[in-house]
Amino acid sequence: MIRSGQWLTVQLRCARETTLNRSLERGDSDTLKRLAAWDETAGDLARNEAFPFALTLDSDHLSARQSAVMIADALFRQHST
Repeated sequence: MIRSGQWLTVQLRCARETTLNRSLERGDSDTLKRLAAWDETAGDLARNEAFPFALTLDSDHLSARQSAVMIADALFRQHST
């Protein structure tokens, strides 16, 4: 059983072009702000590349369901040892 308050660090990423396309497809009014946030995040990750993510998922290649299953599995494995 997983106890409340336990954490799993997950990096959920997609390509900048994917961010742009998804935002445009949704009709977001703040696409430029979303791209700026993507750029800031990429810079932050580059400056902290040693950060120990337990799991990195690329939403360009995984469905939301696949990602959820992988996160649940990793969380269970992390806390069952």
